[in-house]
Amino acid sequence: MDVFKWNERLGKGVNILGYDPVWRNRSMARMKDEHFQLIKSAGFSSVRIALHPLRDGAMEIEGEISKEWLETLD
Repeated sequence: MDVFKWNERLGKGVNILGYDPVWRNRSMARMKDEHFQLIKSAGFSSVRIALHPLRDGAMEIEGEISKEWLETLD
């Protein structure tokens, strides 16, 4: 599938979670489940979750992403 078809399939989208403090402290998350319904009702058909594991301190010494960070992503 070419990029134009992929873009058409994604439709109108919005970025989320890029600078949400959830990545450092889950209890400080600003994005809640009900926001997904608001995004949909505003006419968006896709979301892009901006991930920054290096910036957000997710990398462990062994070069792997931490279990805690992956649990937050889930």
